[in-house]
Amino acid sequence: MPREMEKESSKNRSLNRRRFLGAACATSSAALTSGFLRPNPEEKFEIDDFLDSENLKDLLEKVGNPEVKDQNSEVYEGRNLKLASANLDTEVGTVKFLEVLESNIGKFDQGDTSLKFKVENLTGETRRSLPTRVNSIPAGVDFTLRNKGNRTSLTTTVTRSEQVQLSKLVGSENFTALYVNDHYYVKTGESETYYVTGEIERPKINNASVEKAVTTQVDAEACFNCGVNAPGCVGNCLTPCLPEHGNPIDCATCIGKHCVGLDVKSCTKCIASIPEDLL
Repeated sequence: MPREMEKESSKNRSLNRRRFLGAACATSSAALTSGFLRPNPEEKFEIDDFLDSENLKDLLEKVGNPEVKDQNSEVYEGRNLKLASANLDTEVGTVKFLEVLESNIGKFDQGDTSLKFKVENLTGETRRSLPTRVNSIPAGVDFTLRNKGNRTSLTTTVTRSEQVQLSKLVGSENFTALYVNDHYYVKTGESETYYVTGEIERPKINNASVEKAVTTQVDAEACFNCGVNAPGCVGNCLTPCLPEHGNPIDCATCIGKHCVGLDVKSCTKCIASIPEDLL
């Protein structure tokens, strides 16, 4: 990657992180001050308007317009925030939708939404039924397709073959990796983070370029307390809190779900402190 592009890429990641975490932390704080978001069985979310929305039609078209087999919806409510959640199960994967119904938080307005299509353990048969953009995804991975305004974000886990190649490229056998749009995000057990680009024809990574991010210190005390008191929180919520992949609504909902009754304050501080090179 040319140096000018590297600088611009790092700058954009930094700006995206600051904007994202400002929103995510505001919502996470709302979860704290509202006693978390809890299901309200007395209130129903009518999803007819969502089912007829252009955003849903556009997202389903990107995955070949699979037939919807089942659907369910719930309303989650706290003192400062009310969210509607809807899941549509299709023959390929699941549509997950969130909408802000009411908000007393400045960074979130009524009508703000999150919409994504998620497939777990993509099979070869399912892959062959998908449109061109996504049928090149290797079998065996999980993938998420998200509409973000006028663009679409694609994130997947990686195959064993990709893991072997990435291990050699970053010099570590202990790491986690995601493929995000057109590059790999790799975080090692040694707390190093890398962005890997190149001529990628998955699972082959040709002419790879490895950019090592400058590591800064996270809030170690908060992350330690979170890990002890809520071990599933950060592990589950890092991905929906990634600026290139996640959504502030998803991030806050995840924190409320996986940290409720545990140590949500430490977990929120831990996730908020994760530096731009880890996001």
